[in-house]
Amino acid sequence: MAKPATPAAAPLSGFESLWDLVDVIQCITLRTRPERQREAAAQFARVGLSDRVHFLVQEPDAQDGKRGCFHAHQQAARRALELGARRALTFEDDVEFTANFTPFAAARAAKFVGSAEPWEIFFLGHFPRKMELTAQRDVVKVRSMDGHAYLLSPEGMRRLCGLEYRGDQARPVRMGWS
Repeated sequence: MAKPATPAAAPLSGFESLWDLVDVIQCITLRTRPERQREAAAQFARVGLSDRVHFLVQEPDAQDGKRGCFHAHQQAARRALELGARRALTFEDDVEFTANFTPFAAARAAKFVGSAEPWEIFFLGHFPRKMELTAQRDVVKVRSMDGHAYLLSPEGMRRLCGLEYRGDQARPVRMGWS
């Protein structure tokens, strides 16, 4: 006998201040890992993004997984540019919205990316290597690696598309404020 379906929980609210500023939302996933796409879809449903996320399904790069990941991020940036995005949000399929990502945090991110302050990439998930203060107390300028959730401006999209893969994923590339 089949179990009755559990009704889906209502999405958490309060994140719209950030989501409404974004033109394109994408999630990179591998064709060979459908369970990760399902788990990511559940995460997006939690924060009200179910209908907005486009999954970029990739074939694995059997010779160099880092290279495949790098090119997938470039593909996401290229697609956002082709769609005319002013702001594009990219996730990897292991996304998890933690308790620290609150509506307040989303509003603070929205305040920064919606301001006149020039920026190219705004990390929501990454491994920072160096941090500097900005005029907005709760936003820092970083040198980072392994960005797995981030917003790009058109200039950031163009810069990412123009990078060349060199085989060293951990090489810190400063893609921040001018």
